[in-house]
Amino acid sequence: MKTSKRFPNSRMDGDAPTDYRTPEDLFSTLDHEFNFSMDVAASKDNTLCLAYWDEEANALFQEWGITNWCNPPFHHLEAWIDKAIFEMKCGHTTVMLLPNRTEQAWFARCLRYAYSIRFIRGRLDFSGPTSTKGGRSTEGTIIVCFEPINTLRPKLYFIDREGVVLWDEL
Repeated sequence: MKTSKRFPNSRMDGDAPTDYRTPEDLFSTLDHEFNFSMDVAASKDNTLCLAYWDEEANALFQEWGITNWCNPPFHHLEAWIDKAIFEMKCGHTTVMLLPNRTEQAWFARCLRYAYSIRFIRGRLDFSGPTSTKGGRSTEGTIIVCFEPINTLRPKLYFIDREGVVLWDEL
C-alpha cells in the first residue's frame, strides 16, 4: 500500500478548496506579537512568511521553525494539533487559526496544552489563490497558541477580526 505525504484533508477529487489565505490584518497583528519564522500549512501563493511548508513537503513530517504560523485545512485537525503539541514540547511556539468547535475532542487537547485561546468575534473573510474575492467563513474561528510556557490553564481572550483584544479572561 502506497503512503501519501499529502496534507490530511487536502483538496482531492472536487472537494472544497482548503487553501484560503489568512486575512492579512489578523496575521499582521499576530506576527507583530510573535514574529513568525515559518508558515507550516501554506503554498507559494498563500504563504505570509518567507519560509513555509507546502502540501508537497507535508509539514506533519518536517521539523518546524522556532515560531510558527499554522492555518491548516479545517478537517481532521487532530494530526495538526498533535504536531503543534510535539513542537511545543521541543521548545517551539505555534499559533494556529482553527474553527471554533468546542465540542470536538481536539479542542479538549487545546484546553490542556495551549498557553492561550483567543475567540474571534464575528466571522473571518478569507481570500486565497482559488478565490479572488475570498469568502466569509461559515463558522466561528479561534486562535490557539501553543507556547513552551508552563501554565495551569490556558488564558482566554476575545479578539476582533483584526486580532485586537476586546477583553481577556474575567
